[in-house]
Amino acid sequence: MFKNFLIEPSYEVYLVGSEKKIKETYLALLNPKRPLYLGSSDDLIDLKIWEPVKIEEVETNEVWSVAEGVHEGCIVEKVPYKFVKVGKTFDVKYKTVSIPIQNPIKGIFKTISFGQHEKVWVS
Repeated sequence: MFKNFLIEPSYEVYLVGSEKKIKETYLALLNPKRPLYLGSSDDLIDLKIWEPVKIEEVETNEVWSVAEGVHEGCIVEKVPYKFVKVGKTFDVKYKTVSIPIQNPIKGIFKTISFGQHEKVWVS
């Protein structure tokens, strides 16, 4: 049996929600009750936590991030999206997404703007 590992992975995670939930999550990440990890318990994480910011939903005509669907000039992947309970077990639902290679994906996209031209695509 073989197991694949990412060596020193780096992720950016954006959370959007009610002001109360964001504040609770922010405070919990500043002072976790136990060590945080991804994957196995040997994979402890280091966090860089920024102050919460006000956001707004905007439309844009291009994105440089992953976008749902099949788009020209992109790598197309099927990625796990969510778990759905089926009886006593869970099934995995997938979404097809496009990942731009050299050029942005053109179209009309609803995005979340964090100010200063930072936009994150949302479905």
